[in-house]
Amino acid sequence: MTTERIIEIKLLISDELPATVHGAAVKTRDGKYLMIINGNDTRGQQEKTAAHEWGHIYRGDHDRTDASADQIEAEAHRQSL
Repeated sequence: MTTERIIEIKLLISDELPATVHGAAVKTRDGKYLMIINGNDTRGQQEKTAAHEWGHIYRGDHDRTDASADQIEAEAHRQSL
């Protein structure tokens, strides 16, 4: 049996993020996602950041209550290696 999920993501590439922020993904009140990528980063860094943020969305990290944001981020970095 196949399970299907539709995940709606709006992508914003912004040149107004600080250099220390490569990107972020947030879950909106209606269950959709906004992924923000730093437009000042290189294309390669933007792609890496988009993949990282997609991982957070796919794993359901935004709904987790069993770990702090720092713990979730550390797990995401370990899983991407």
